[in-house]
Amino acid sequence: MKKHSIFLFLLSAMLLFSINLQSQNTKTITGKVTDEKGEGIIGANVIVKGTGTGTITDVNGMFSLQVPNNAILVISYLGYDTKEILVGDKNSYNVQLSESSKYLEEVVVVGYGTVNKRSFTGSVASVKSEELTSLKTLSPSAGLQGRAAGVNVTTSSGLLGVPTKINIRGINSINAGTSPLWIIDGVPMYSGDGLEASSRTVSQDPMSLINPNDIESMEVLKDAAATAIYGSRGSTGVIIITTKAGKKGDKKGNIVVDYSNGYSQLTRTPKQIGYASTSQWIQLADIAVQNQTGNSAALWQPSQTLDPAKVPFSPLTREQALAINSDWFDVVLRTGQYHDINLNMTKGYENGSVFSSFNFRDDKGVLKNNDLQRITGRINTDFEVIKNLTIGTNASFSYSKNNRVKTGYAGAIGGGGGTNGAFESANRNALPWMPIYDEADPTGYWSARSGNLAANNDRRFLQDYVNQYRFLGNSFAELKIAPIKGLSLRSEFGVDFISNSSVDWRSALITEDNKSYSLDNNATRTVINYNAYFKYNKSFGIHSFNSVLGTESMRVNGWRRQMEGKDLVGMYPEMGVTNPAQMLTMHSYLSDEDYLRSYFFRSDYRLMDKYVFAVSYRMDGSSKFQGKNKWGNFAAISGGWLVSEEEFFQPLITVMNQLKLKASFGQTGNNAISSNAFTTNFSNTANNRYGDVSYISSGTVVSNLGNSSLTWETTTNYDAGITFGFFNNRLSGSLEYYYKDISDMLFKRELPVSTGLADNTIWDNVGDVANFGVDFSLTSVNFDTKKIKWTTTFNFSTNNNRVVSLTPAVDNGGKGMDYTNGTRNVTGKPIGTFFMADYAGIDPDRGVEMIWEIDQDEYNKTGNTIKTGRKIPATQANVKLHRYLFKDKTIVPKFFGGLNNSFSFANFDFNLFFTFSGGNYIYDYNLKRASYVHNGQTVLLADLIGNMWEPGKLNAKYPLQSWGSQYNNAGWSSDADDPNFETGNKKGWWAASGDNNYNLESANHSRFIYKGDYLRLKNLSIGYNLPKTLISKIKLENVKITLQATNLFTLTAYPGYDPEGKSYVEAAGVPNLKNYSISISAKL
Repeated sequence: MKKHSIFLFLLSAMLLFSINLQSQNTKTITGKVTDEKGEGIIGANVIVKGTGTGTITDVNGMFSLQVPNNAILVISYLGYDTKEILVGDKNSYNVQLSESSKYLEEVVVVGYGTVNKRSFTGSVASVKSEELTSLKTLSPSAGLQGRAAGVNVTTSSGLLGVPTKINIRGINSINAGTSPLWIIDGVPMYSGDGLEASSRTVSQDPMSLINPNDIESMEVLKDAAATAIYGSRGSTGVIIITTKAGKKGDKKGNIVVDYSNGYSQLTRTPKQIGYASTSQWIQLADIAVQNQTGNSAALWQPSQTLDPAKVPFSPLTREQALAINSDWFDVVLRTGQYHDINLNMTKGYENGSVFSSFNFRDDKGVLKNNDLQRITGRINTDFEVIKNLTIGTNASFSYSKNNRVKTGYAGAIGGGGGTNGAFESANRNALPWMPIYDEADPTGYWSARSGNLAANNDRRFLQDYVNQYRFLGNSFAELKIAPIKGLSLRSEFGVDFISNSSVDWRSALITEDNKSYSLDNNATRTVINYNAYFKYNKSFGIHSFNSVLGTESMRVNGWRRQMEGKDLVGMYPEMGVTNPAQMLTMHSYLSDEDYLRSYFFRSDYRLMDKYVFAVSYRMDGSSKFQGKNKWGNFAAISGGWLVSEEEFFQPLITVMNQLKLKASFGQTGNNAISSNAFTTNFSNTANNRYGDVSYISSGTVVSNLGNSSLTWETTTNYDAGITFGFFNNRLSGSLEYYYKDISDMLFKRELPVSTGLADNTIWDNVGDVANFGVDFSLTSVNFDTKKIKWTTTFNFSTNNNRVVSLTPAVDNGGKGMDYTNGTRNVTGKPIGTFFMADYAGIDPDRGVEMIWEIDQDEYNKTGNTIKTGRKIPATQANVKLHRYLFKDKTIVPKFFGGLNNSFSFANFDFNLFFTFSGGNYIYDYNLKRASYVHNGQTVLLADLIGNMWEPGKLNAKYPLQSWGSQYNNAGWSSDADDPNFETGNKKGWWAASGDNNYNLESANHSRFIYKGDYLRLKNLSIGYNLPKTLISKIKLENVKITLQATNLFTLTAYPGYDPEGKSYVEAAGVPNLKNYSISISAKL
């Protein structure tokens, strides 16, 4: 017992000594953790290195902790560099953390705010200013081409101001709008068709009034996680434009002046198409006349083509025609040119910044008299007027004048005086043997009233121009709510106003009826958008939130005024101060009225900077629907996992520094239809009257049959993807799969003819379409040294679509319904599947074209187009009856993308940029018309000579040519017996007295379907930065000179002018242009 007592005494003494020793080696310290602005950081971790001992800072950034002497403290916080400090003699420590470069990554603009791209779970493609402006395009939308995965951008013409078509992840509707929603600095902007009146001209893209040099970045929102917050307008994707701003505190500021001058020409010339000269054309016409008449001595005469009874032609003999070889393309074409000068200034202040710009651009197109001038100005301000309150304005004004040329053409020779176009007519019916000029005509042109395209392109006799003004402005105020860190209230008021005035005037000297004509049209369109929303962006230790909650309202209205008259008083190109002899139209009315009220919410939550969950919701009320259908609800959820932040992943971090998995699901809407679709409207005009005008002046008809149950078109989005980075992002990219199900489509459903409506249709919610595919993007930093840098970016996208259902009646029949020219939509098949007779070559005995016969019983029963295996002649009747559904051929591209290489060496930089697209097909009706002499109404291909069928010639490229497409030796009787089958089969066979009409002007077969694949060198440029030792003497920061060529060459099997943006080429318009330019940029 005594021994135990001694043991306990010794143990107690040792414990007391240990406690006393520990108290002598530890102490309590306090401190504060702040950011670079000196503000306390809430929830920062303060840990004794190598132990589990630690604490977190309070709401003021303060901490208190007992630590051993000479301990090392590790202070860390999400988004900041970790700092270590040695505990010395002091008992209080103030620690300032710096933002980590690891987390100072790129942010992307999304609905009503910004998010860190690294942790964002939606699908967004970002395009920066230098990429958008590198091609010197008139419109910023054209600069998107090939830059963003999932975004198919096409421009189908080289005319000035022509609209650019953008589809984001496929065609998302059949009848409703498919263009994305555009937002600029928070304002929804109009991007649809031009507001001007257009008669056989191309409307001007409203986006051409936006100066690309003002843009800092474009974000393309693609999946529901990104677009659901825009609700009913997000189904077709959203493009957010952020314009440039000054830098707060940059008191010096800077001035940048850019000037560029360029020249343009056709990417493919008429010579490359290969049209026949006068002698070749007349040779072909002679052959056709001889084949039709059976008289080898028969010769074509101009009177067989020119009919003065229909159109006033000047007399022309065969001998006169043979002596002429007119180059109509030379009459209308020229080398295009542009001048562009851009000035922008930035200035920073202690409490704000200013950005301002001015731009003047003067374009002269490749068509004579096609000119466009544009002036733009912008001012962006941002000031903290009092502590925690910031106000700002983004405002731009633009003006353009567009002198347009006609794009019409005549279906037959003559006609179209004052309406036929330059390039289209030259490719269709401006024949080489026709004279251009005639001194006897008061205009100086031969047969000016017959549609002479040179006369139609002379501004003395025809003027078609558009004056357009646009104001885009947004004012905002944002208040930081000081008691709650990270919370602010923002309100915005924005306006998009367009005023468009167009004039179309034609002299009596060029019109068919010898009467002058004028149309004067004015249209305005105003979008007013205002909102208010809370923003909350805060982190609490391992928890981070980025949220918005608000409401928004938008109102749209327009006004249209138009006067149209003939036989004007006076000779001036105007309607005049006196009424014309014949007033055609006079109206003034409210248009485009639309209202939208919305409530929205978005929140992103991050846990430990590894796990991300996001949700967005919007409720829209639209004036385009009524009753209970007025309101629609749209929501999305998404999640992400930053695998590369996990502990188990760290052994791989030196190789693969970033790996993120993400997925999203949600719904968006589409209400892009006319505002009156749910109401029944009536029209009262003279054309609708019953009886003589002496009894009744006009009549009333139903112009639109309303559908009160009409509601939203809904798109359900599924998206999954992976984002990766290797070798500290020397190689980085993303891969995403998407599936979009568009249901309750806003669809124009056919009604029985007995309804008596003008178009026998009604808007309804019927049908479903699906789009699915893959978006892939890759960036590689191949070299990165002090002197040499080489970066490659590549994006590749696939898109497949399928018609899931149409109307019940159409689906039951199985035949589908016609879509664009020569295509059809059929359930289970892609949108725009080609539907026409299948070409089967040339009959070796008769020289006529053949097609594959279709089983008509099967087609009428099920809608399936099954070939019988028989070839039948391509008569007009057979071609219209035996149409075949080409299941693998559609007008919609199945893949597209871009490849960009940027090099820099010393003071030089180089750029090589390719775009590509494919998987689609094009029908070229223009080449078809040039492949048949028919009635001598069109230009012809020189390739016909020597390649037409003749007796004994096998594998001929073209059929026998016969005037009027009448073949006396190739009649076909559809109910005659085929001798290869049993008697009485009535399958059809050759018959001298049968149908010999092979005129295919209004019927097509597949011979002229071509693949639309192409690879284009979009940009090739070399730039040189002048040495700073040289320019510093004149107080310049930087001077750069750039030589550039765009659309330098195109690789394609398509034989027409240009495959880009084409599906059905009715008449060959001006293709995309090849441009050469020099530019200089100076920064002061």
